[in-house]
Amino acid sequence: KVVQFKRKVCYILNISTGVAAEFFVEDRHRWKGIANKNHYCKTESGLFWFNELGAYSYDGDSIEDLFIRGEENSQKLIDTDIWTSFISDNSMCGYNPISQEAIIVKSHTHSAGSDGDIYVYSFITKSWVRGNKKLYSTFNITNFDNAGSNGDLSWITNNAPPQDSITIT
Repeated sequence: KVVQFKRKVCYILNISTGVAAEFFVEDRHRWKGIANKNHYCKTESGLFWFNELGAYSYDGDSIEDLFIRGEENSQKLIDTDIWTSFISDNSMCGYNPISQEAIIVKSHTHSAGSDGDIYVYSFITKSWVRGNKKLYSTFNITNFDNAGSNGDLSWITNNAPPQDSITIT
């Protein structure tokens, strides 16, 4: 399967036959698209991504909305207005395989102190934590990457040496 993101739609394409003429759109998920390539990352079980409406994971079979849980999806974990004010085209995410967490930084441009604010989603506890100024730097973050022998989450900043792996406390 191939996951194709547009700004407002996420397509799941079935390419199992290996013959291009037989590929087909298996599913369309409106309002689950992304604004740019920094809004998704790979995890050990599939994909993680976010947009102004929420955050999602895909395990190859189904998409899970990471903002709701409980019986009949009755509990919303983050207020929509708070999330919408946090997310922008400059937000980005990365996955830490050691802690099994997805980390979203408010803005990679770091033009204001709050740009280093983060949200962390734990795939173990299925919960969110917000951190203020956890990733703030005087330099722009250019990307997250999984480096090292165990896949530590690292980031690169403009005009600065690579940073060590992230530890959220």
